[in-house]
Amino acid sequence: MVRRAVPGDMPRLVAWGQEFHAHVAPAWDFSADGFAEVMRVLMASGFVAVSDDGFICGVKVANPIAKDWIVAKAFLWWADGSGAALFAAFRDWASDANEIQFSCPKARKAFERRAKITELIYSELPTCV
Repeated sequence: MVRRAVPGDMPRLVAWGQEFHAHVAPAWDFSADGFAEVMRVLMASGFVAVSDDGFICGVKVANPIAKDWIVAKAFLWWADGSGAALFAAFRDWASDANEIQFSCPKARKAFERRAKITELIYSELPTCV
């Protein structure tokens, strides 16, 4: 079952955030406090949903060059078996937006059935230049 996250979900969210970080292995260290703060903000002004084995979170924002074009953007999506249900919950929440954006390489096939690639995101670390 997927539902909106509540403050009592924070320990599970932080644990999943750590798992996500370990899996993606970015160049920065995981901050449990920072992650929890972002989740609190998103619970209040964005979207955070949980299931028994994962979560999805995001926001709705105006496109910076077209203020009337609202984009629902998923930030993090981590689940073991309920990924499709979390995906559906985010899409339902985002249904009033003009555009929905996801960035999750593991779900490429699901995205390609519903959407088209509009941009690729490259991540550059200044120490690598």
